[in-house]
Amino acid sequence: MKAARPHCDAEVIHAPTKCEFCDHYPELQAERVVAGINFTGEQDPNKKPCPAEVRRPLQTINRWGGNIASPADACPKCGNLGRWINMALSCPQHGPF
Repeated sequence: MKAARPHCDAEVIHAPTKCEFCDHYPELQAERVVAGINFTGEQDPNKKPCPAEVRRPLQTINRWGGNIASPADACPKCGNLGRWINMALSCPQHGPF
């Protein structure tokens, strides 16, 4: 079962490929794009601010580990995004790397 939001702060949504947790919520990422809202940590002046950053600065948001972007690494053999399995990054095709 998937949680309703990827981070402890429900307003924290990182851009695609910036956070493996947020990448499991493409519908939330798409909503930000369509609405012209910055992803958490982005400062495009042509977009509306990230709702989480309206309440407090990014430095404060990131003090809680559950809000920090967790980038996924790519398999050097095929480029598939690796996932942490048994304390090692692993590719679905090639195993640990």
